[in-house]
Amino acid sequence: MTDAATYHIVARITASGVIERSDVVGAIFGQTDGLLGNDLELRSSQAAGRVGRMQVEVESENGVSTGTIIIGTTMDRVETAVLAASLETIDRIGPCYASVEVERIEDVRAAKRRHIVDRATELIEDGFDDIGIAGRDLVTVVRETTMPVELADFHGYPAGPAVGETDELIVVEGRSDVRRLLRYGIDHVVGVEGTNVPDEIASLTEAHTVTAFFDGDRGGNLLLLELAQVGDVDYVTFAPPGEVVEELSGAEIREALAERVPYEPSPAAIDDYDQVVPTMEPPSGTLEPREDGVDAVPSGSDTASTETPEEPEAEDCVHEHVADESIEAAAAAILDADPDTILLLDEGAHQLVEASRDELAARLDEHDACQTVLINGPITQVELDVAARHDVPTIIGHHVEHVVKRPISVHVATFPELDIAPVDA
Repeated sequence: MTDAATYHIVARITASGVIERSDVVGAIFGQTDGLLGNDLELRSSQAAGRVGRMQVEVESENGVSTGTIIIGTTMDRVETAVLAASLETIDRIGPCYASVEVERIEDVRAAKRRHIVDRATELIEDGFDDIGIAGRDLVTVVRETTMPVELADFHGYPAGPAVGETDELIVVEGRSDVRRLLRYGIDHVVGVEGTNVPDEIASLTEAHTVTAFFDGDRGGNLLLLELAQVGDVDYVTFAPPGEVVEELSGAEIREALAERVPYEPSPAAIDDYDQVVPTMEPPSGTLEPREDGVDAVPSGSDTASTETPEEPEAEDCVHEHVADESIEAAAAAILDADPDTILLLDEGAHQLVEASRDELAARLDEHDACQTVLINGPITQVELDVAARHDVPTIIGHHVEHVVKRPISVHVATFPELDIAPVDA
């Protein structure tokens, strides 16, 4: 990738089969060709130096391939965002059904500034008493970050020294976020270091009152959903929209923690930041002062002990959503159709369209009223991801196959589970 890149597009790949790097590159060029017009056409942009060499890493395990794509660009913000969005239209890589999801777009200059701050901090800690660094803002940040903090280790992940010693736990994204909270006296904090929450931290959340505190962007939103799927989340708060935890002031951190709200799983699409944050009043407890005079996280509030109504089981939701007779008729029709045929049904279980599995994303773009997807075949990760992106609440197929992660917004059922029709093994 080009060293002069202004932005880095970072995307995640999931494929229901074994693929290689060449398959990914071919899919990117082949399936975005003609989508973006001459000005943003990928091959010509790369030839002109506006798009750098693609960095692709793929690994396969148990018949499922996952990996990352990193693309550097010198385009402006809008053009880079359009290019990034075009990657998510890819639905097949090599011979496999696949999905691509953009995790973030990095500002290379901002990343370099963070590196300058981190490196300058290391230099000061190594014994350089007087380092003249140009740039008043950088000097200020470095001065703050060199204040003494006691960064501990929890199974290889950055943490505060009080993790495991108190009932409260704050989960943040990474090392810089942990350091930021420690600087302001909040020491019961641990960082997950990436978008995949490790098992050690997921297990830790089960025995604590957990507050998830993430960046105020789509990345923080996704990380919250990931943590909620594998661990227990009691409260949630975010940095202000568009800001990150590691750059907040002490007052902003305390304000965010004071305004945390009870977390309740939401069926909202992950793209809608405002819908994922629960619209509830903050807890009534006040910030309890610590011995060192720094405000701590609210504890002992009435809200923390409030019992929330039990959510109905996912299968019950499916039964409630569909009309049995209409679903039976649709299921009978699809079982007589060709393999991998799909049916899109509306709220009354009336057929909207019949298509092939490969056309699912395109047909959902055309039919906003779709409430149920029936598949004459297995349900894979690809169909689940497409359904989640299009706010489809229910998907039904023969069985579930090669699914790494189930979106919380999609109810999954199989024909045998719903007693609709027998399915041959």
